[in-house]
Amino acid sequence: MRLPWPGSAIAQFAALATLAAVGTSLGLLISTLARSEEMAIALVPIAIMPQIILAGVIAPLNGLGKLLARAVITVHWGKQALESLLPEPDLALLGLEQVEYGRELSVVSVHVAALAAATLLTLSLQDKAKGRL
Repeated sequence: MRLPWPGSAIAQFAALATLAAVGTSLGLLISTLARSEEMAIALVPIAIMPQIILAGVIAPLNGLGKLLARAVITVHWGKQALESLLPEPDLALLGLEQVEYGRELSVVSVHVAALAAATLLTLSLQDKAKGRL
């Protein structure tokens, strides 16, 4: 499905806002898992580096890397959502194929929900372990 307003500021804002929500959710999950500030700082590169490497920006993905990126790498889906907003001539010039904006943005939204749920579950389990509930 092609949007009636390709490349519009609203669609770009929606994609970037959803990606920002993923980053925030990931940061909150790291904060709940870390027992100290030093541990949180150590966990951030472990969470971020696969996002950068498997996003498909540094090098094209194929085989297992592409399968892994489609399964768990949020930035891969966000990049595709933003690329889907490019005009057809620009996509052809870059050698990219047209993808659906809505599907890509939906996957990123599911990642937001999954990270938020994992954060809430972790907090709940920590409260039970401390005997607060």
